[in-house]
Amino acid sequence: MKHCKVSGCTSPVKARGWCNKHWISWYRYGHPLTAHPYTVGHDYFTDIVLKHQSDDCLLWPFSAGSHGYGMLKNTTVPRLVCKALYGPPPPKAEAAHRCHVRACVNPRHLRWATRQENEDDKLQVWAKRGRGSKRLDELA
Repeated sequence: MKHCKVSGCTSPVKARGWCNKHWISWYRYGHPLTAHPYTVGHDYFTDIVLKHQSDDCLLWPFSAGSHGYGMLKNTTVPRLVCKALYGPPPPKAEAAHRCHVRACVNPRHLRWATRQENEDDKLQVWAKRGRGSKRLDELA
């Protein structure tokens, strides 16, 4: 059985001469010895996201869940931003984007909102982008 080519790693090879852990690090971050994503993502979250001052979208550069939202410690990053800025969520609240860009983590674009408020905002943003909807008549 072949072992990972990273010095000191005795795990079996998966691809390109690396074990599963080192291959995933290379695949996601471009290097087999990149820090664990929680460390990298956490540093980016505290140093960049929470201090972001622009009105432009700030896209999460690390892994995203299958739904397209940035993930950190098994929680969506928009939810973590809202918790950090506005405290715990009110009952039945979700992290809502003013821009409706799922990968955006700009604190200025995020807030707590009910599902209905979030859906209403989404329809208005879509209308501005020319994507229209029958439900827009209901909002007027």
